[in-house]
This record gives sequence, structure tokens and C-alpha cells, in this order.
Amino acid sequence: MPALAGLDAQPRRLTLEEEGRLAGVAQREQALQAKRYALFQQLGRTPTADEWAKAALGADCSPQDLGRVRRESVAAKHALVRANGGLVVSIARGYQRLRTGAGVEALDDLVQEGTLGLIRAVEKYEPERGIRFGTYATAWIKASISAWLKRGDAMIKVPSRVADLGLRAARSSSALQNDLGRDATAEEVARDLGASTAAVEAAASALHGSRVVSYDASAGGDSESNFVACLADEECAVGDLKADLTNALAAVLDDRELRVVRLRYGLDDGTQRSTRECAAALGIGKEGPRS
Repeated sequence: MPALAGLDAQPRRLTLEEEGRLAGVAQREQALQAKRYALFQQLGRTPTADEWAKAALGADCSPQDLGRVRRESVAAKHALVRANGGLVVSIARGYQRLRTGAGVEALDDLVQEGTLGLIRAVEKYEPERGIRFGTYATAWIKASISAWLKRGDAMIKVPSRVADLGLRAARSSSALQNDLGRDATAEEVARDLGASTAAVEAAASALHGSRVVSYDASAGGDSESNFVACLADEECAVGDLKADLTNALAAVLDDRELRVVRLRYGLDDGTQRSTRECAAALGIGKEGPRS
């Protein structure tokens, strides 16, 4: 379990004062980046290291001073993360126990996602409130892991409210199927959830279109061929896969956005167009397709 090596052996527990001091140093990088962005807006270009150092740290400071402060900030963040690595593992194992068939690889994934939440907690922690960092970070760690589990194998980002409705619809459909002895219709699922049929269908389509499919998976239907063979077959690729792509896009884009994408990438006729050509075809301004 290389990804978990050493995490259970948690370092010395930090005091509240030490946590506050480390958090303050760790968050200096955020302040420096904010100053750099403000300079970028002010100058209309990327500031030099010397300009950045003087604006952020004072007129007498050099790029070397800036580099030292940034290194100290990164080191402080790593120290807080390392000191709370055991907390991440503990929470991740709690989630793993709720997952049937989850193995070591799943635990690694849970720890990785939890660590992202821990890093976010370092950036947002306010020690002056008198709350221990571990208590504060727990909420961020759980939120990060929960969001990852909710996304599942989705690659295309789906709004959380749509994902929630899609998952609820799937559970409702399964329950209704057991009760009715047949597949439930979209109208029945929508009635069970107290939502509109259109919203339920769109949410289910969005979730389906965001899933990762293995190249070794069956291409569907009665065919025994997999997606590798299908992609090599021009008729199959241009037919079924193009239809699936269009349906997935339609689930997450409005009509205007979908028309732009279809024209831009030639989904209808195979001819890709520039944004200017798309604008002309749709009768909108030349910057319209970008917005």
C-alpha cells in the first residue's frame, strides 16, 4: 500500500498555537497570488518577479525574498497536511467500510480525495475562532470524499443538483421495478420524486452521458464486439458513437450552445468550422460562439 505508507504513523500532535502559526504561514501563498493577479490587472501584463516582490512584500524586497517566503508557505502547508494525514486515513476507512467490495485501491483513491479536502481546509482555516484544525478539516475531508463518490466514474462534470436528481431517479426506478414487477416509466419515476418528467429524463441522460466506458466493454445491443472494434469500424463510429455523443451534449447544453458545438466540430456533416464561420451560419456576432 505505497500511497498509504507512513500515514498511520501520525507525527506529533500540534498545539492550537502551532496550528494557527502554520496556517498563517501557509496562507501567505494565497495572498501573494492575489497580489500578483491584482498587478496583472493593473499593468495589463504579467508582472516581473521584481515588481511582484516589491508590491507584495515591500519596496526593499527582492525576488529572492519572495522565493523564500513562498518556500516557507509551501513547507508550512506540507507540515499541516502531514500532521493530519492519519485523520484522512481514518475518515477514508470509515467510507470504505460502507462500500461493498472496496479494496486497497479504493482506499488509496479515498485517501487521495480526502487529502485534497485537507489541503483546502489549510487554505480556509481561521485559527482565531479557537477551533482545532482537525475538527475544522474533518468537514472538508468528508465533503471532498462524498463529492468524489457521488461523481463515481463521471468524466464530464454534471451540476450537483442534476447529479442528485439522476441518482434519486435511479434508486426510485429500481424500487418501483420491484414493486410493479416491470420497468417503471419516466412518468412514474417523476411522480414518485415529485419532479417533472422532463427534469428526470434530462438528469438521467446527463449522468449516462458523463460515464467512462472501457474500450474492452461491449459496444451494446446484440453485438459481441467491443468499443475498440467499433471505433475501427467507420459505420459504427459515425453512427452509434456520434448519436451517443450528441445525446450527451444535448443533456448538458442548451439549444444555442448545442448548435454552436455541432457546427464548430462538424458533428452533422464532418466539416469543422472556425468560430467566425459558426457566427455567420447562426447570424450572431463573431464573439457569440465563444460566450
